[in-house]
Amino acid sequence: MIEILQSEIEQKLGVSIKHRGECQFLSDAILVEFGETINYNTIRRFFGVEKGSEVVPSINTLNVLSRFLGYESYYGFCKKVSSVGVSEFQEEWYSIFHSGKSEQIILYFVKKRRKNVSFINFFIKGVRELLLFGKIDTVDKVYRCPELKLDELSYSESIYIGNAIGMLLRDINLRDEDCIFLLNNKCFVRNVFLIFVDYTSLNKGYGTVVVLAKKHNEIFRENENQFFKCLGYFRELLLLKDISIKSNCDFTTFDAHPILIGRIASIELLKYRYQPKEKRGVFDKLMDRYRSEKIRRIDYFYEVHIIAITLADFELMGWLRSAHKETHIQEYYHISHYQVSCLTDLLFYISRKDEKKQIDLLTKIKPELWVNSYYDFFNLFYVIALYYNSSKKNKELKNEYLGIAKQLNYPIFDEKFLLSYFE
Repeated sequence: MIEILQSEIEQKLGVSIKHRGECQFLSDAILVEFGETINYNTIRRFFGVEKGSEVVPSINTLNVLSRFLGYESYYGFCKKVSSVGVSEFQEEWYSIFHSGKSEQIILYFVKKRRKNVSFINFFIKGVRELLLFGKIDTVDKVYRCPELKLDELSYSESIYIGNAIGMLLRDINLRDEDCIFLLNNKCFVRNVFLIFVDYTSLNKGYGTVVVLAKKHNEIFRENENQFFKCLGYFRELLLLKDISIKSNCDFTTFDAHPILIGRIASIELLKYRYQPKEKRGVFDKLMDRYRSEKIRRIDYFYEVHIIAITLADFELMGWLRSAHKETHIQEYYHISHYQVSCLTDLLFYISRKDEKKQIDLLTKIKPELWVNSYYDFFNLFYVIALYYNSSKKNKELKNEYLGIAKQLNYPIFDEKFLLSYFE
């Protein structure tokens, strides 16, 4: 029966759970849909991702996973499967899917939306399968369908959907013409490309999207242009290209989500990294914008943390600490933002040789809570921190750093970057 439970969960998610990313994806899905937390390591053991583990799942774990599928408990799941069978709508969906008719597929999406029964997970599964089979035109029509009311989803729901679909785009090679086709779909841009910001592939898959978006900037609104422009500058930094940053946006008054405001400010900080007075002025303006809000959101500083650790700018890291005291976690995705602030603090206190603070921060950092699209990027800096936190420079950690750097394939992250990070 456990094998059936595993299969049903994978079918609901639309992914096979074989790696860390899928385990985190399921953990996030359960948190978003039910507000329940199930540890990433528990999921990893349950699906056998952790080889050699023979741990029998607890009844609490089985109950949580069964509730995710819509049952009251694991007992309810077993009773239902025994009497009815599994995947009641699966046959209907695949019959419509393989008909090849966009109209029928979209009508089925609308039907699920109206019933509102696990629509989000069905939507993810459906769109991912359409992309896998190269049905780009149907994906375009799905995202243009007003009856699906995608603009009524909460921001947390949009993040969940965007990350799930974006994760697939990392693994399939879209033709340039397909990328451009989807870039012309405002809803797809807003709910996928602007959400799944893949810092692990800015020199390949997602980087292609960024380059194409900059070339075809006439099709975007101003906030979308600013988004892709900022990513383009950051991409050039990672690829060690000459950067000529042209500021044409006042982030103190620009109407956009706080994450984008912070992203624009982070590029301004990059521009003035060798001009202390101007750099401080940019940060103070960001703090003024942040303090002008009724609810002070950690979102404003996410990208600033990334610039700070990439530049090994310990002065900027110190300034960021003042912002931490005033922010509160309001959305589930803020958990990952808080994790990045802990990573920044750890690097900062290593530079200050404050061992007590380092020990405290190492207990707070939980890599399983990092956003999947940033995981390898953050892990590289986490390994740098562990390398210098150790009283004896560990050859194994150095090799781990070099392995991550090779996988990321950004010229900035060479061996010298590790060895000179705190110089």
